[in-house]
Amino acid sequence: MDKQTVLIYPGYTSIIDSLKAAKSVAMELRKERRKNQYFQAMFESGINGFLLLDREFHVIDYNKRASDLFENEADELKNMDFSRLFPELDLKDFAKRRPAEESGTVRREKKELYYRIVKMENRDSAFEGAVVELAETCQG
Repeated sequence: MDKQTVLIYPGYTSIIDSLKAAKSVAMELRKERRKNQYFQAMFESGINGFLLLDREFHVIDYNKRASDLFENEADELKNMDFSRLFPELDLKDFAKRRPAEESGTVRREKKELYYRIVKMENRDSAFEGAVVELAETCQG
């Protein structure tokens, strides 16, 4: 009887399966969108500076706080090589390092900056870039 049902309604089960798959994809997209909105809100309004770096360690995005910390004009950081901002840090082999993060402090003019660099990897664990968090340290 099941075979007759499939023959009478060709494609019916594939339509149902397609609808279920579409619903599942839509739910995943909504979850991703929420995560992205959360990240974007944190990125834009955080008290710390953030830089997003590509595979070659060029700045591809940053928030206003990062621009303020480096006292740069609005678009000066875009595409800048990270080594110009932190010449004392050697990131040549950062993509291969474990653990996938590094932190410390550096001196800039009259202030000391705390930095934390976190590696971004794709699902295949291939290096995709890095996120740099920046904060001005308290000096007593």
